[in-house]
Amino acid sequence: MATTGRGRYAVVPAAAVVPTAAAARQEPVVPTAAAARQEPVGESTGSSGIVDVPDVSAEWYLEIVDLTRSTPSWLWELAALFTEAVVGLFAVMLLLVWWRARKRGAAVMARALLAPAGVVLAYLASEFSKTLLRAPRPCHTFPDFEIPAECPPASDWAFPSNHATVAGAVAVGVLLAWHRLGIPTALLSALGACSRVFVGVHYPHDVLVGVLLGGLVASVVVVALSRAVSPLVVRLRERRGFGVLLGAGEVAEVGAARPRRQHSAVE
Repeated sequence: MATTGRGRYAVVPAAAVVPTAAAARQEPVVPTAAAARQEPVGESTGSSGIVDVPDVSAEWYLEIVDLTRSTPSWLWELAALFTEAVVGLFAVMLLLVWWRARKRGAAVMARALLAPAGVVLAYLASEFSKTLLRAPRPCHTFPDFEIPAECPPASDWAFPSNHATVAGAVAVGVLLAWHRLGIPTALLSALGACSRVFVGVHYPHDVLVGVLLGGLVASVVVVALSRAVSPLVVRLRERRGFGVLLGAGEVAEVGAARPRRQHSAVE
């Protein structure tokens, strides 16, 4: 009896009980980077043997999958949970930015409101790119690979990664609205994006392009529109019904007799 992967076994003929180098080359027990390179997938392939995937990205993915298989089972479960739950942590970060902005100037609140808007637009841009390019996920290209996460449906394309796009947009949006929270958010975003490769559902270039796309869209939305949205925030704060959403802002903004020290747009 020989193992065929993480916790799977198969009956081996008696003549093959003692493995030899030739037998190992003919019937690899577990898919590895070397085995994947020996059997090209697709018609237009590079030296990695994977269709329409940069060689460097393919090599990194295959090596990371080999590394993942050597990790303990508890890490598999934790990685599979974290790679999905991190989206909820991103929402918490955006809520913290908004809550703080309720007691800050109009420029801060404008950026706090535009940050999630940038995330939504970045996600839509990523989803449009995926349906246009229709790049298959590695877990469909190599269905025999055992990975921590469940492989998404074949219609859920790989390039670019939606999770990585959201991660990049959140990191940039929070950084522009609240510098102090932006640093830990950027670290969380990087970890969340990289987890998509660790759990086996994306190539590294899917994640890299996704982060860059999300960061670019978020920066354009927040920087380009914050000056136009700030006067709107001032006007809405003077109306009833918007106190909970926008807060009172700084005392000087609502015409208090005694001015207070102005806060900078980004601390």
